[in-house]
Amino acid sequence: DVNAFTIPGAKIFICKGLITFADTPEEVAGVLAHEMSHSIQHHPTAGLISQLGIKIIIASAFSSFPDLGLSLVNFSYSRQKEYEADEIGVRILNEANLDANGLAKFFNTIIQHAGDSDEFSVYLSTHPSSKDRIARVKALNKVKKAEPLLTQKEWQDLRNICKKKEKIE
Repeated sequence: DVNAFTIPGAKIFICKGLITFADTPEEVAGVLAHEMSHSIQHHPTAGLISQLGIKIIIASAFSSFPDLGLSLVNFSYSRQKEYEADEIGVRILNEANLDANGLAKFFNTIIQHAGDSDEFSVYLSTHPSSKDRIARVKALNKVKKAEPLLTQKEWQDLRNICKKKEKIE
């Protein structure tokens, strides 16, 4: 999977597909900073608590389709948290003197490979439009030129590690 996610307890998971999918280490650093932001803001824990409470209320109102009601409430809430994590992620990167455009480039890579959602489908997604996120990241970014995080060889070595499939005993 091309994914990274944060769970309660400040645990961040980066799937190896994200590293093999990303074009640069700066893209991975941008995604990691975004996920760190979710952890810093306690989004996973707050989301879990919120969903449990909302699910009880929604189950009463949408007794036939409680999951539909829960999803409709959570979409805009999730998008707000994604914007917040993007903003804090940019600050984390900039405070480390890193160009946050790696995060914007990752969103662009997603668009190139999968296509961005149209305006209607954004309403049915837990994440905002990638195009909108690119514009926001670029506007917030204060470091415009930084040294590469890894050499080409180091980046390729990391990607090669992630391509290993055999079990090591």
